[in-house]
Amino acid sequence: MIKKGWLVLGLVLFLAGCVTVSYKDRDNTPNLNQETIKQNIICGQTTKQNILKVFGNPKTTSVSSSSGKQIEVWVYSFFESTTQGSAFSGKYRTSSHITFLRIIFNQDGVVTDYTATSSNPTGETIIR
Repeated sequence: MIKKGWLVLGLVLFLAGCVTVSYKDRDNTPNLNQETIKQNIICGQTTKQNILKVFGNPKTTSVSSSSGKQIEVWVYSFFESTTQGSAFSGKYRTSSHITFLRIIFNQDGVVTDYTATSSNPTGETIIR
């Protein structure tokens, strides 16, 4: 019985030395991933209302005119960072993932173009 108590105590102390910390900032865009982007954005068809339904409100918007035509740009972002390590060894590993989505609408509110980029530990990936 005493051996089990020492085993449990040892396990608790060992696990207490392991640390995992995660941070996510999705700017109200829980669906900002490669699959959802590809499935829900079709140039010349997808509207602002469609985008709002899938991705929610954008982080930033801007409106400009070019050659007498008005365009609107919406930007979404997602950031996630995870740190794992051990307090005993003092070694920690941090990985982060960032995704940006930039959508351009014409004056009728229809997507004319979009760019999505995603970074990961192996480098940057262009989704489109």
